[in-house]
Amino acid sequence: PGDTEVERGTGLLVLARFQEATPLEVTLVYDVAGETIRLPMSKPLKDAVFGGRVPEVNTPLSYHVEYADKASETFQVTVFEYPTLVRSDAKLTFPNYTSLEERLIQDVRRISAVVGTKLELYCYLNKPVVSACLVAKGGETIELQLANEAESMYSTSIMLTESKRFELRLVDAEGRTNKEPPTITLNVLPNKPPDLKLVQPSRDTRVSPIEELDLKANV
Repeated sequence: PGDTEVERGTGLLVLARFQEATPLEVTLVYDVAGETIRLPMSKPLKDAVFGGRVPEVNTPLSYHVEYADKASETFQVTVFEYPTLVRSDAKLTFPNYTSLEERLIQDVRRISAVVGTKLELYCYLNKPVVSACLVAKGGETIELQLANEAESMYSTSIMLTESKRFELRLVDAEGRTNKEPPTITLNVLPNKPPDLKLVQPSRDTRVSPIEELDLKANV
């Protein structure tokens, strides 16, 4: 392909076509991390096309083709990554009526909490992006802001009022989007009235004016 850019972790197929006399042997030579690797190229078809494949490209490399005591020019291969969610954490601040302490849940995609809870969502990405937002099915969009550049961490605060399902959509500086946007599900539990059941007495009871009566109930 000449100078090119490939996704990190994918293979690179190099094809060499000869217009004139077809050489008997062709070698793909590539340098990666200071190491030179020589790979014989094959010619599976009748036409004069040789092919060689670098199985996995994780770092930038350079390559050229050698044949009949000659060599092609040297080409450069750079690598890129699509933006990806690595981990999402949720900090929950519950309403006062619950008497519950603040809670941090790590590596979570489905969050359940009672209505009125404040959610602080932290999304750790594989690299910085120019846009990170939660998009609901109805079109509602919540933008995430860069909170920690060193960790590529983006965050937002949401007051939980109703159950929703969002997709996390990312766009990097080159305009690449995440291949499979992950789903963040918010399951909001209503603050229901208490269920009260009288345990004692379990039937109608008559007592004297000075008699004590024990009452028990489950809530």
